[in-house]
Parts: sequence; C-alpha cells; structure tokens
Amino acid sequence: MIINLNLSNGKQDRFVDYYSSGSKSIVSKNFCDFINELNVDGIQFLEGTEGNVIKDLKLDYYYIHIFKRISCVDRNNSILDINEETNRIRSIKKFSIDSEVLKHISIEERLMFFLDESVHIKLFHETIVRQIISSGMKGFKFVKVSEWGEGSAFD
Repeated sequence: MIINLNLSNGKQDRFVDYYSSGSKSIVSKNFCDFINELNVDGIQFLEGTEGNVIKDLKLDYYYIHIFKRISCVDRNNSILDINEETNRIRSIKKFSIDSEVLKHISIEERLMFFLDESVHIKLFHETIVRQIISSGMKGFKFVKVSEWGEGSAFD
C-alpha cells in the first residue's frame, strides 16, 4: 500500500494525525504511540518539530523519519523514466512491486518503508493500513500499489 495525505475528504478536522509533503511527514503523538506499540522496524520519531502553528498552539507533533528503504520496483511491469547512462529511475508514472524481492524479506521488516527507487513513495503493509483505519486516526489516504499513478495524491 502507498500512503498519501488526504486533502479532499470533505471533513473539516482541525488537526489530523498525519501531514505529508513529499518525503517529509509530521505526525501526532497519537500516531507515534500507535506505531511504537507495533514495534515497526526502520522508523524514528524526532521531537522538536516547530513552526508558527505548532509552536503557537503548543501541539505535540513529531517528524517521522522512515529510514528503511527497499528496492522492489518491478521494472518490467512499471512505467518508468530511466536514465539510460546510469540505469537509475528518474521518475515513476506507474509501478508494480517485484514480489520475488519481497518474499525474501519478512513482513516485520517491511511494514513501513520508502521505495529505494523514489524518495517520495512510502509503502505501508496492508496489516498496518487496516490497523490505522480501524484506529480512527485522521489525515491518511491509502492507495493500492496496483491503482497508484503519479497523480494519485490528487484523486
């Protein structure tokens, strides 16, 4: 699963549990506690997030650092812009996961991670997604990898 900030859900929640801009995400104390209870590998929460609104309202928010990266894009079944000289992926328009890569990595080691091929695409395992949805936390939009495209954040 992929996570994106849901800006157009029609609800007028004052504060949500997850804010994201590209690869940077700010999360509530509620989300920190939730993820810490699950012992998710490859995640750090950094205190000291400040900004005019956060400081003025004395909000308890944290920067989430997802340092787990997994290279698992199936290049043959994805739409990619690849630099021919370096063979590096410049951009991803649509992608598939290489299940052969993931089957060698335990679920516990891939609950939340960034695609190594892109600093903007965060993947959450469906077990985490179900738990986040059932918790009632706000600010999330989940898109299945098979349905994701470069404009998914705006759908």
